[in-house]
Amino acid sequence: MSTLTLSSGAPKRIGFISTRFHGTDGVTLEAEKWAHILAQQGHSCCWMAGLLDTPPEASHCAPLAFFRHPEVLAVQDKLFGATTRPRETTNQIQFLKERLKDEIYHSSKSSESRS
Repeated sequence: MSTLTLSSGAPKRIGFISTRFHGTDGVTLEAEKWAHILAQQGHSCCWMAGLLDTPPEASHCAPLAFFRHPEVLAVQDKLFGATTRPRETTNQIQFLKERLKDEIYHSSKSSESRS
């Protein structure tokens, strides 16, 4: 097994972002594995998702990121099985994207204040 080395320079702050980091699904387990490896190398890791069971002091819950959030489900209902996408749906997607970007910025600022 190869080992990732990020040892040059100062320790890094690394963020993991997904719809969820919860339970024993493959994405969660793989992300936890990498967070452990990176922490052993002196880096700090933080988490953002709509559903979390990660360390609270390094986590930011953004409910809108979860794939079962009502607003996300409403957009999905308009997309799956459709062959065209109305401008209104595109606008909804862009609005959700901007709100999620705000969550990332909020998460980043929160983790800076903990450092």
